Amino acid sequence: MRRVLKLALATAAIGLTTSPAFAQTANVNGASLSTGQDTTIHFGGPAGTTATADLYLLLTSANTGTGVYNFSYTLTDTSPLISNLTGFGFQASPTLLGITGTGLNFVLNPVNYPGGYDVDACGTSGNTNPGGTHCDAANDQGDLFSGTFGLTFAAGTSSITLDNFVDRYASLTQLNNQSSEGTPVRGVPEPATWAMMLLGFGGIGVAMRRRRKEGLAQIA
Repeated sequence: MRRVLKLALATAAIGLTTSPAFAQTANVNGASLSTGQDTTIHFGGPAGTTATADLYLLLTSANTGTGVYNFSYTLTDTSPLISNLTGFGFQASPTLLGITGTGLNFVLNPVNYPGGYDVDACGTSGNTNPGGTHCDAANDQGDLFSGTFGLTFAAGTSSITLDNFVDRYASLTQLNNQSSEGTPVRGVPEPATWAMMLLGFGGIGVAMRRRRKEGLAQIA
C-alpha cells in the first residue's frame, strides 16, 4: 500500500514539474485551439450569389507573459469563376492592443467600416495607416492569399476569442461585378467524423438487437 502511495505521489510531482504554468487557448469561430492546432472557416457569399471561400488558421505560438498570439493563414477562393477575394476581417476579445502581419495588409480598428471589426486584412496596396479607413476592395484582388499575423493583448492573457469573421469578394459576376462580404457557414462533417458517426449508429443498432434477443429469450 505504501509503495502504491509513493508511486502516485511521485507521478503527481512529475506532472507538476512538467506541466506548463498556463495553457493558452484561442477560441476561433467556435473552435478551441491550443498551440499547433488549426481550423478552417468556410464562407458563403453575399445574398444572390453562390460565392464560397475557405480561411485556414493555425495557432503557431502563444505567450501568456507577453500576451502575443501568432497565427498562419491561407485564404482560398473556392469559387474563382464567380468572384475574386480581397481579404477578411474579424473581431477579437479581450481588447486587442496591436497587430502585425504578412501577405495581406492588417489594419487595427479600421474606421468608417460597417460592423466595427477590430481587424481588417486586405490587399497590400490598400490603406497602410493604423486606425485608418477600411481597405479599398479594388486593391490586389486574387484567389489565394497566405501569410502570418500576430495579435498583441495585455500581458497575462491566457485565452482569446476571435469571432464575427467576414471575407470580402470583388468582381462578383452574379452582382454585376460589384463587391460585397460573405459570412461563415456551418461546415460539412469531415470523412473521419462521418465514419465515427456511422460506427456509433452501428454500435447502437447491435446493442438494441442484443437487448431484443435477450428479452425474447426471457419470454420463451
